[in-house]
Amino acid sequence: MSCPSMTIHGSTTPPGPPAPSPLP
Repeated sequence: MSCPSMTIHGSTTPPGPPAPSPLP
């Protein structure tokens, strides 16, 4: 639960390449 876009990480889309999320 580090990426802000956890909804598109494994909720709607299947497990694939992680989206580039800007680290805080």
